[in-house]
Amino acid sequence: MMGMFKIKAYTTHFKQAIAYASPSVGVNDTYGEGVEIKLPQNSIVLYIDVMFDGLTEGELQTVKLEFKFSDGSTGTHELVASSKEGPVVKKQVTAFELYWAMGGSFSLYQGSASKQIVSITAYAKSNLSSTPNAIPYVLVHYITPE
Repeated sequence: MMGMFKIKAYTTHFKQAIAYASPSVGVNDTYGEGVEIKLPQNSIVLYIDVMFDGLTEGELQTVKLEFKFSDGSTGTHELVASSKEGPVVKKQVTAFELYWAMGGSFSLYQGSASKQIVSITAYAKSNLSSTPNAIPYVLVHYITPE
């Protein structure tokens, strides 16, 4: 005799969206003013693109991403680009990479007891004393319930 089981399927409709920020670049290895990206409630971050545009000869630019979680805690992740990589450099970090880099400290899924990312503040700095052409772009790709 074969056993019986039931499968219960849940359907939730999500839409994909992109939030954008361009923080001012600080000089002499000091971060400039941060720009906060607030995510809609119950959003799930998929990945983040950082475009470093206008890198000058000998420049090293860093974008620091500061994550605020639903329980009030925070975490950070930095992405670095060098002018040796070219005048325009794209870096990407996935939610899975962030999850492991931060010691599994937040949820990658939506749930009643999950600790989710609620906002991301982006900061930028350069090792040079002047960055006239530097424009970093931060694009947060996420899904949110419809």
